Amino acid sequence: MRVMQEIKKESGIRLQKARNDAGYSLTKMSAAMNGELAPSRISNYEQGTRMMTVPTAIAVSDLLGVSPAYLLVIDESLSPFD
Repeated sequence: MRVMQEIKKESGIRLQKARNDAGYSLTKMSAAMNGELAPSRISNYEQGTRMMTVPTAIAVSDLLGVSPAYLLVIDESLSPFD
């Protein structure tokens, strides 16, 4: 369990950094995703209380221009093209 908590925390840190780097507020990111993710859900991911599913990580990574594997703490590479 402890390892999963650490992964959720790191995933949240990475998501928040990628979102901020892309210039999105929680509300603007939600709107850019056509409301598929509520701002509160994004916040839950960033706080490490929830973990993104693979399809969600793919959609979010497309918007933010990072690798889904990076967001899911599977890989350290930011770029989806590495």
